[in-house]
Amino acid sequence: MAAKGTIPAFNTLKECMEFLYWLKDDKTGMQSSVANRLKRLLKNRYKGFTQSEIERALSIFLSGVSKFHTKLCKNARGHYLGNKSPRDVLYALLACIPRLLSASARARRLRSSAMDGMALVA
Repeated sequence: MAAKGTIPAFNTLKECMEFLYWLKDDKTGMQSSVANRLKRLLKNRYKGFTQSEIERALSIFLSGVSKFHTKLCKNARGHYLGNKSPRDVLYALLACIPRLLSASARARRLRSSAMDGMALVA
């Protein structure tokens, strides 16, 4: 794992979303570098996938997160001040995913509860 202090703490969902938005819009080829790093880390565990498949999946994921971020925030933008090596960006990505999934699960539960409440009223 990354050495302590090489990636930001990402204390809020907003910080994660800004990082993911930055990664989506990064023009330096960081997505490709991160996909390459991820492929190297997983090559002994998973067979039959290519770097281009990882890049495509990462791009789809980041586009979805970016759309969600744009819906949530009036002025959605990307922002990342951490180290910009592929290794550190990959670990930052891996640090954000659980926070994002947790927020998504909470939103689903709230929506479900609201729908249940509306059914009781009707």
